[in-house]
Amino acid sequence: MFITTTTRNLSFSFFIDWFNPFMNKTTGKIVSCGAIMMFCLNLPYYFYHKPQNMLFARIIPPPYKPLVTTITALLDLIIDQLRHFHYGVIVCIHCYLEGVMKCIGILVLIGDLPAICKARGFVGIASLHYFCSFCSLGRSDIESLDVDLWRPQIGLEVIAAAEEWQQALIKK
Repeated sequence: MFITTTTRNLSFSFFIDWFNPFMNKTTGKIVSCGAIMMFCLNLPYYFYHKPQNMLFARIIPPPYKPLVTTITALLDLIIDQLRHFHYGVIVCIHCYLEGVMKCIGILVLIGDLPAICKARGFVGIASLHYFCSFCSLGRSDIESLDVDLWRPQIGLEVIAAAEEWQQALIKK
């Protein structure tokens, strides 16, 4: 089922980022706290960024930047709650007292590169083997300008890697 931004479906965006809650930039004073926010994309643009229209989904606990396993655990809780809405639920509203089918989908992930890489489960630039979080080009090929070698990480390979990671006994 493909979720679109229509009156029958609700489309959301995830925003993930972390910040220093003390706002100090003194060297050695590094504390990190984060948030996972959701915005309903069905609202007009000028409405969905207002605080009263945002959903504060999770807090990323301090004091350090989260590991991939932390992000995954927090996102799994949200995804599990939204999963049964993906195929639709009957919701009674004032126009349709007998109910109308509503589906919910997450369409967009917003954040800086480290947050997006951790949320998607892809490597960051500090990886030993890959330097790009979107293609499968290895670190040894970092100077390659041949665009044909820049094969994006999509489809069955990503799903297979995700399933392999989920089945792993030790998660790194």
